[in-house]
Amino acid sequence: MKKKLALIAVTTALLALVIAPTFAFAQDTETTSVRPIKDGLAIVAPRAAAVGQKISITVFQCSDQTPVSGAGVWALTPEKLEPIKGQLPKNKGNDDSGNQDKQYEELLGVHGTFLGRTDALGKLWYTFNDAGRYTLVTFKAGYWPDMRVIVIGNPSGTVPRLVIDAPNRAEVGEKITITVTQKDTQEPVKDAGVWALSRDKAESLKAAISSQKAGDQDALATQIESALNVSGIFLGTTNGAGKLGYAFENAGGYLLVTFKRGCLPGFKPILIGSTPKVLSIDAPNKAKVDEKITITVTERGTQEPVKDAGVWALTRENAASIKAAVASVKTAGADAAAIQAQIESLLNTNGIFLGTTNGTGKVQYAFEKAGGYLLVTFKPGYWPGLKPILIIGNTPQPSTSNRSISVQ
Repeated sequence: MKKKLALIAVTTALLALVIAPTFAFAQDTETTSVRPIKDGLAIVAPRAAAVGQKISITVFQCSDQTPVSGAGVWALTPEKLEPIKGQLPKNKGNDDSGNQDKQYEELLGVHGTFLGRTDALGKLWYTFNDAGRYTLVTFKAGYWPDMRVIVIGNPSGTVPRLVIDAPNRAEVGEKITITVTQKDTQEPVKDAGVWALSRDKAESLKAAISSQKAGDQDALATQIESALNVSGIFLGTTNGAGKLGYAFENAGGYLLVTFKRGCLPGFKPILIGSTPKVLSIDAPNKAKVDEKITITVTERGTQEPVKDAGVWALTRENAASIKAAVASVKTAGADAAAIQAQIESLLNTNGIFLGTTNGTGKVQYAFEKAGGYLLVTFKPGYWPGLKPILIIGNTPQPSTSNRSISVQ
């Protein structure tokens, strides 16, 4: 009997040893299946790449390094990253509802640029078109996200320069098209800002850029943007074709400046205001003293005769001052009307007034003195026309009155 009781006790003890761990394991298994532990993602990408370079991004599962398919990848600029960091799920425990996953992916979609999702091998290929510093973020529901910084630069470390194309002149209220491209590639540049600066403010901006070309590019970009916003007239940003339309409200000379972070600015002068038409003067290259010549004045662009245009003749010494004044009119950015008035005053003071043209654009005149002259025609609202002419004196004929006659 004692042996039988001892056998029962030993058997009971063995069963207890077997059952207790099995029960505990069952409890752990039940707990794990109800509240699974999330795994983390790991993103692998180059630390730096060039604009236009196709890069490979790979996403792994942290626990066993197996590739993860369907993981989304976003690129965030530094200023867009902070809102994401601040709203990362605070509790890294279990969330059966999936609300955290949904909210986090929505945040990435709002603040970041979606690059795509990984394929069956956990890979994604992407080409950046803009230089800058980005944080790559990968995320998939059921996993904890991962981040990696990548710097996108330009080939050979150069900073691309912008080129701005626009008309040389335009009327007040006339809508013009401004086009911005990258100098080396001639590709249109989207989201490039365009400003218009007066000439004096443009010079100070150019000096600031020249003094800091070798410095901190981020600091320089901030300084340029600040100077443009303070001193310039913001015209807008370019569309996907690199174009922007604008109509100036005030006449004057401006410097168009285009700028985008990661690029060197581009410049283009433009004159806004009523553009006078140009006169053309036609006359013989030479004539004799007292010979009546016909001078014809037309508009250069249309060849139409111009009525009531004044015509003057200037000696060579007086012509130099008029030419300088005409040149200043053509290059002046502002108050061209005042300079035109100055030209008319100079003509009346220093020139010989030959007359005004009739309805067919003609005037006739006979010079009294030989010499070289510059014919100038002018009418308010037009650019002057110029034409040289040589007036030749009459050659005296041999006299026969004093011939001696010999009588044999």
